[in-house]
Amino acid sequence: MFKKPVYKLAVIPLEFPDLKLNEKIKPSDWEASLFSTKMFNDKNATGQKVYGSMNDFYIEQSDGSCKVDGKVFAAVTVEKKRMEYASGSPRTAILDQALTLVFARDGEKALEGYDGVFFLYAGSRAAITRGNILWPHKGFYSYKGKRITYFICPEGGEKMFSISVIAHEFGHMLGLPDLYARPEVPDMEGLGRWCSMSNGEGQDGRPVHFSAWCKEQMGWTVPTLIDPRVQQKLILSPIEGKNSECIKIPVRPDGTEYFLLENRVRKGFDQNLLGEGLLIWRVVDGKPNLEESHGIAGPAGPGRFPESVPYPSKSNRDFTPMTTPSSTPVKQGGWPLHITNIQRLPDGRVAFQIGYEFY
Repeated sequence: MFKKPVYKLAVIPLEFPDLKLNEKIKPSDWEASLFSTKMFNDKNATGQKVYGSMNDFYIEQSDGSCKVDGKVFAAVTVEKKRMEYASGSPRTAILDQALTLVFARDGEKALEGYDGVFFLYAGSRAAITRGNILWPHKGFYSYKGKRITYFICPEGGEKMFSISVIAHEFGHMLGLPDLYARPEVPDMEGLGRWCSMSNGEGQDGRPVHFSAWCKEQMGWTVPTLIDPRVQQKLILSPIEGKNSECIKIPVRPDGTEYFLLENRVRKGFDQNLLGEGLLIWRVVDGKPNLEESHGIAGPAGPGRFPESVPYPSKSNRDFTPMTTPSSTPVKQGGWPLHITNIQRLPDGRVAFQIGYEFY
């Protein structure tokens, strides 16, 4: 995981012989979209409403401990038409050509001091499949013996590409994994639109907050450790607040299964959140899944009846071994967990009780 306070990002815009960058979008517009602080909040260069820069987003996620800075270089024009790179070989030819042009123009030390590279190619999102070099993704590759960490996204064509997908891909640059449902990843149901490393990046330039699991991995929140065997009453403030409150409840002594509790409200980049209240994440062997209040399991769960995903809902204000969903540990020998009488307080905090005696 990237833990330095500032990530230095080099942005290299790419043009093609058959497709140029939108002349309305200047390098300064991209610098405002990616690196500015509390000023990118009106409209972008092509007239779409914006709600903050990618730097603003990461400052809000991390309570100021992670910032994004960098430079948008002058554009370079690669050799082939755009779709030739979609089917051509070698796969990274477009990246090699772009860097060769940048170094020839700006000097061999042009990228010194940068932590990674963002290749921003002309046009809207190409009609290609996952695994293609033009599909938005993060990766590594070797350029003249040097390991380059990069991600790639489209410029957007007529409409400037919002920070939503860009912020998701940049999350990979920090070390976070994809958290949407994928058939090739066993036991990963996906976190739906409740985490920007899942499907929560949206398309409107207002990506939702990362899940508590992501924030814990990055060190942006330090959960309070709670023993499920001890009877207690707790009140949890919204994680979007200054102190990023979060609760961690281990149900196995070896730490291979535990729950993370966070209180999410419609605030800041979470303004369009599908529902408000207590989210309960079950983490087994490092894989987080959401325990939806409505009890619908599987990959469809996070997206069904979204107002009833957080606790409490109209049908459920308890999470115990006897409820649906059940808190029973997945692994054998785990401790029972009883979270009962979950209620939202008028000030947005969530109150609940832990311990069998309260059930």
